[in-house]
Amino acid sequence: MANIRRQQHQRHRLNDASEAFEEAFGDGPNLAEAESEANPQDAAAPAPAAANNNQHQGAPAPRRRHGRHYEIHHRVLVHFMRYLHGVQYDFNHQFSTRDLQAITPSDVERYFKFKTYGNCDADPDLEIPRIGAQSLRSWKKSISYFMRRNSMQWNEVTQDGNPTKSPIIQNLIRTVQRRRLEDASDAFGEAFGNGSEEAGTSGAA
Repeated sequence: MANIRRQQHQRHRLNDASEAFEEAFGDGPNLAEAESEANPQDAAAPAPAAANNNQHQGAPAPRRRHGRHYEIHHRVLVHFMRYLHGVQYDFNHQFSTRDLQAITPSDVERYFKFKTYGNCDADPDLEIPRIGAQSLRSWKKSISYFMRRNSMQWNEVTQDGNPTKSPIIQNLIRTVQRRRLEDASDAFGEAFGNGSEEAGTSGAA
């Protein structure tokens, strides 16, 4: 019975490690999965006020196109703007050009930290990520979709360009991926190490 329990524990550890490696090197979750992953933590965000579709000043930014991909990207943007403004926007809300141009890399970084660690001021080198880098890449892509100059790198001097393409966002995503890989490597090492010890014990017996 003891051997069976050890083997079951080893399989669980291998499954956890395999999922982490698959996320790091595979395709990862799609945008819809990343969006659904965002919802549980929304309750922890600052309590928002109600809003209608035309509350903010400035003309709404024109829709670039309709379709399934647009809707997925837009839902991610709404979740982000809810956090950023503390306003409970509905999913039909159209954000103005002024709203979108006001977004900074720091805004995106703090939101990503909140979703990843539960704390917008977390130190990525010290905290354990709750979600993987692929989810952050999906959200980054969705927010970038609505940036007026989404093909431009962020310019720290002029404070212009695409805030999702700032080095601080790239560094955060790389740090999350590294930590997830380290955790997966530890899990594989423990699982295979235990297996080797068991094999050695059996051989000695």
